[in-house]
Amino acid sequence: NRRTPTRAQIVVVATAESLSGDNPDSLADIVGGGPLLTSELERLKCNGEIYGMLFDPTGEQPLWAGRAIRGCTDTQWRALLVRDGECVLTGADPTHCEAHHLLPYEAPGKGRTDITNLAMVSVTVHHWLHDSKLTLYQESDGTWATRPALPHEIAPRGRRAKAA
Repeated sequence: NRRTPTRAQIVVVATAESLSGDNPDSLADIVGGGPLLTSELERLKCNGEIYGMLFDPTGEQPLWAGRAIRGCTDTQWRALLVRDGECVLTGADPTHCEAHHLLPYEAPGKGRTDITNLAMVSVTVHHWLHDSKLTLYQESDGTWATRPALPHEIAPRGRRAKAA
């Protein structure tokens, strides 16, 4: 019985204006920790997963909870396990794999974290794809291949998320 370690989470409450930067006077708070500096909110936005939640007018009852914008969700990972089963290029065991955005989230083309834009690749292949500036794609016969990435498909250096 292997157990997956729980990831530490910091919950920040912010308005849409705080997140977009449209209202520099709007505040964000760390739940149980008080106000958050705008500069710190900016840093968290770059390096954290963002989840959306919509509350009723009282602010007490969540009505809708979104999914992570950048990182592969547990449900998406399970879908990759079913669909891909292993690294799509090397056949590496899924315990040595990560979800890879075919069009990176941070790239100018703004890749989405949807199952159709994700593939299971080994950690080694994941680094190789990004370091070599290659795009992973699926041929019409279902096989996977790589090609040099186009400018809109390249994530800026140093800003790539774990699940890029």
